[in-house]
Amino acid sequence: PYGLVDEVLLANVFPKGHPYSWSVIGSMKDLDAASLDDLKAFFNEFYQPANATLCLVGDFDPAQAKALIARYFEPLAAGPQIAPVAAKLVAPQAAKVELIDEVQLPRIHWSWPSVADDHPDSPALDMLATVLAGGETSRLYKTLVRDLRLAKDVAASNDTKEISGLFTLQSTAAEGKSTEDIEAVFQKEIARIKAEAPSPGEVERVLARLETSLYSGLTRGLSRAIAISQGFAQKNDPEYYRKEFARYFQVTPADIQRVAQK
Repeated sequence: PYGLVDEVLLANVFPKGHPYSWSVIGSMKDLDAASLDDLKAFFNEFYQPANATLCLVGDFDPAQAKALIARYFEPLAAGPQIAPVAAKLVAPQAAKVELIDEVQLPRIHWSWPSVADDHPDSPALDMLATVLAGGETSRLYKTLVRDLRLAKDVAASNDTKEISGLFTLQSTAAEGKSTEDIEAVFQKEIARIKAEAPSPGEVERVLARLETSLYSGLTRGLSRAIAISQGFAQKNDPEYYRKEFARYFQVTPADIQRVAQK
């Protein structure tokens, strides 16, 4: 029932024509309007070897694997290189959108355009999201869910991509409660972190949570393959996830406060 929210948020946060102003999966309207030639052109541009990364993770013989890869993949033509996408950063614009659907409880989303994944502020924004609503020890969870019982849940995320990102707070109201009450708490906690940096203890808990998430993810073969492949495809470095994680330990409480003030 809440499935249309992401599509509406992207269309309102990013200007028309921006590559992030629509969902990656597209829409039925676009699919219905596409011709067979459109689909072939799309496939030939993006789904070809020059735009692919092959990653093997697991218990295998490297020499045998390389021989099989050479046998089955080397005969394939690479295809054209993909042109990089250029887009400007987006200035925040005030907009309020209301969706009506068959849901039992109302949910509120606050979203802002944020920075690209390799921007110096990206780790601080990730940590800001965790301070605000990352787990049961976070500020908004304690206030909204545990103490005031205004909400059933609350979450925050900093979804960074190659050229921009999306910072979001979201919360589902408890039965009989309103999103206006939740908004008041959002405003109060944002004002608080703008005025006062998080404590060293909060930052330590955030780092522990991030570290646990990283290591637990890398214990699974699929997650490890994704981390290696993304680093190679996007940064030409299969171990980029190590550098990316190290950036979090350079973030200070003052950095988190500074990005909140922006």
